[in-house]
Amino acid sequence: MKTHASRLTATTSRLLKFLLDHREHVVYRNEILEKVWDAHGLRTSSHSLNKYISDLRAIFRNMGCVEEIIVTVPRVGFMVSASILIERVDNSAPVIRNENDAEAIALSSSGCTHKGTRKFSAGWAKKSGYALLALFVLLILFWSVSADRYRLIFAAGQDEGYYLGSIDSCPVRTFNAIPNEQQQKMMVLVRQLIAKQKMVCLGNSVFLL
Repeated sequence: MKTHASRLTATTSRLLKFLLDHREHVVYRNEILEKVWDAHGLRTSSHSLNKYISDLRAIFRNMGCVEEIIVTVPRVGFMVSASILIERVDNSAPVIRNENDAEAIALSSSGCTHKGTRKFSAGWAKKSGYALLALFVLLILFWSVSADRYRLIFAAGQDEGYYLGSIDSCPVRTFNAIPNEQQQKMMVLVRQLIAKQKMVCLGNSVFLL
């Protein structure tokens, strides 16, 4: 089966992850705005939220999903359709054993699945972090306040995060400042993981971890 790939911005990834974390339940608009934007020091409007939802739906359609994945509940919010089957599969990746552990994740899909007919797959990497591959995407886990810390490398806006280095013409940025003595090790890991996942530098993309 042909596999497609797509890239999400940090905000779009947080939105999709939040919806999938609450799948089969209606999520209020205000709650989405608070958790996806306000909690990260960002501001947006209900109109902008609608645009992000429309963008996700367009990507799903491009991946061959003919059924409505993100359902609109009028005057309330959104939810992921209960008819969508989400599965987890093991997906190991190389890990750096320090407080700045990172993981590179390719966003890919083998197709869309309705319960009983087609299948979505979702992956998670042990110790270094986990990410759900639901519908078409390996989802994002960001820096956690718990003992375990997670990272994802993906395309995002150039004004986000701290500058770490560059790969080809694409900057590498982090959500948190990396100590100078750790930066070289992080760049080595980033290059290895990007090569393993066959990710490439395109246009104005930024690798964010």
